[in-house]
Amino acid sequence: MAQFQLGLTRDFLNERGEPAFGSTGTELLSGEAGIDAGYFKEHLNPVAAEQLLAYDGIISLTPRYTAEALQAAADRLLVIARYGVGYDMVDVQACTEADIAVTITPQGVRKPVAYAIITHLLALAHRLPVKGRLVQEGRWNDRTDYPGYRITGQTLGSIGLGNIAREMFRMAAGFDMKHIAYDPFVDPAVAAAAGVELVDLQTLCERSDFMAVNCFLSKETFHLIAEPQLRAMKPSAFLINTARGGIVDEQALIRALEEGWICGAGLDVFEEEPLVSDSPLKRMDNVVLTPHSVCWTSEMYEGLWQETTQAVKDASRGLLPSNVVNRDVLTRPGFLKKLARFKE
Repeated sequence: MAQFQLGLTRDFLNERGEPAFGSTGTELLSGEAGIDAGYFKEHLNPVAAEQLLAYDGIISLTPRYTAEALQAAADRLLVIARYGVGYDMVDVQACTEADIAVTITPQGVRKPVAYAIITHLLALAHRLPVKGRLVQEGRWNDRTDYPGYRITGQTLGSIGLGNIAREMFRMAAGFDMKHIAYDPFVDPAVAAAAGVELVDLQTLCERSDFMAVNCFLSKETFHLIAEPQLRAMKPSAFLINTARGGIVDEQALIRALEEGWICGAGLDVFEEEPLVSDSPLKRMDNVVLTPHSVCWTSEMYEGLWQETTQAVKDASRGLLPSNVVNRDVLTRPGFLKKLARFKE
């Protein structure tokens, strides 16, 4: 049986060359006799073709993968295991054409991201940004000028009703809120079981008091929330985005916040990351900002490592990995030929 060569992208290490995300994949795979694991020598974004040629599998954090690089690695590379659920940085169609499976980690992020959304919701409702500044600036007596906002009886809406959104609604059950969602692909029976009313996007925007983005970034969802949707929201409503920055038109959102179309926003993701230094968002008291990391907890690290390393272990044994995004690849002769090299 062939030895499985695994590469981890260099951004799993911090500037000191130390693991930045808890227990590393190399540690979890240390007992696997058939796998040799190591880190990329440098962090390039996008990944260069020559970085891929020596590997059968990759566990990947943030870098992008172009069609050209993937095609160059088609003869050997079998699987790219994304450390997370977003895969907008990977050309999935090119992966399929190059007989490369792309896997994600739906269970590892489910609870941590749902907690992150609730964190933003509570921070907005209780106006934590401005209240923190009152303490720092010695304005203690001004606290009566900044009351929080009602949660009980309000409507929590979600764009998307996948694993994370359903977990968010489960966690929010004790808040006594109304639950609605827009998701044209979800089975109505699934929504009903989760206690969520399915509505169209316009209705979601009009009725939500707190509206969370819980969908993937794609050509179809790019700027899904733009000026028309923001203007349809209540002046008292809040937008929460922990998914991907490109789903929301950021310039339209800035206008909405400056001109009072909506009351505030909780943002963990942005169209350009890091957030540009002169962004008006940084000066707003009605905005909670976090650096695309609010869900990064020891719980999340553990779950993501378990799922990514399991995908690699399966491939290294000649088994079909779980949580494959491009499932069409699983029956392609080129993919099956590469997989057969590792059958026990």
